[in-house]
Amino acid sequence: IILDLSKAGSTILVASSYIMTHIALSICSALLVGIIFFRFMRGTYSEIYSPFALIVGVLLSYVLAVMTGGNGFIAASLVGLFFGRVYIEKKTQLQEFSSVFAVFLEMFVYLLLGLTISMRVDLSFMLFSLIIYVAILFIRFIAVQLSLGGIYTLQEKLFMTVNTPKGISIAALALFLSFFSSDMVVIVDLSVMLILFSTIAHSFLMWSKEEIK
Repeated sequence: IILDLSKAGSTILVASSYIMTHIALSICSALLVGIIFFRFMRGTYSEIYSPFALIVGVLLSYVLAVMTGGNGFIAASLVGLFFGRVYIEKKTQLQEFSSVFAVFLEMFVYLLLGLTISMRVDLSFMLFSLIIYVAILFIRFIAVQLSLGGIYTLQEKLFMTVNTPKGISIAALALFLSFFSSDMVVIVDLSVMLILFSTIAHSFLMWSKEEIK
């Protein structure tokens, strides 16, 4: 929504009306799809069709919101929120499937990031990115040291320092910035490098943990 408004150069009054309309249409789309789908899913469960119906419900809410002038991402999020609040038979199994589906969507974001952004690969930029990543780890280690004190060993503190998130939020932000402005190229490239370093560090950390076991 913010991206569309920034491209249109709208005034505050037009922008507020635009946002409220988007949100209202998104809520209506999510409620319509949620009531219809979850009403039929309450009393019956199928290992094949129930997870499929959950995906169809999310996608249908997205398409319906976009076609009516709303925001598909808001509608899909509201359907997920609605799913978490209503009673559905065998909800635990569906939630396990939802976690697998969330991993798939996370992989899709990384794929979209790689297809969209043409990252610099020169040595100087990679060294600069590595220095930034090491500085972030140093700050994390100081934070862990100050907050935990002598509770854990040095090895455990190093584990908590390196065990950073893989960066799905940074990836989404990098995608947003790449569409928002061409002046953000350096920041976007740096974000991608930080995601790459954190993913490599996380993978090595998990491998070393398994080796110790």
